[in-house]
Amino acid sequence: MVADVLQLGKVAGWKSVSRDVRAGAVVMAMAEFECLIKTCVEEVNSAIEQSGHAVGALRLGLRMLHLDSRFASASSSSLEKVWESRLQVADAHNSGDVPALPRADSRGFIQPLGSSTPKPAMIARLWLVYELPGSPIPKLSWRRALGELAEIRNDVAHARLPLNLALNGPDRSADAVAAFVLELRDLGRHIVESVTAYVDGNSYLA
Repeated sequence: MVADVLQLGKVAGWKSVSRDVRAGAVVMAMAEFECLIKTCVEEVNSAIEQSGHAVGALRLGLRMLHLDSRFASASSSSLEKVWESRLQVADAHNSGDVPALPRADSRGFIQPLGSSTPKPAMIARLWLVYELPGSPIPKLSWRRALGELAEIRNDVAHARLPLNLALNGPDRSADAVAAFVLELRDLGRHIVESVTAYVDGNSYLA
């Protein structure tokens, strides 16, 4: 598709074709990456729910995810509701309830990820809550690529900077952006493989 756009730009005399294609490529790549992470979370949550294990058998972060809606409602409720929720949290390790874990809402918001542009901190939070094995981002090049692409994506999508500034500099060249996208692909593969091993090994159990 990028090649088609490049060709169209040449035919139409599109002076800013490289810049515009880079901007579109970053926005699309980050959208796909965000979708990948959220799909992983929903698939893990579904597998845990269908495993037959009670809330009390799960890791601590998963118990908290099960109670997430109660946290949200308690924050704007009466003191009675607040303390009722706190007591439920305190007793979560004894709960025999079937887990009910978060799904993305109409805004794309899902705990523990939120709904913002993926950044290294989001991946670290995923590892923290689920207690996934290994390092969330074991390669410095993956961390750098995600951070750079997130910044470009937000500069472009939210018009924080004009395109000629958002895509200016050695880290914004066509070659640099292409390299970052490939690093992002490899980070996505790492996340999928880690999550798959986590579910297959029943590593969600306390």
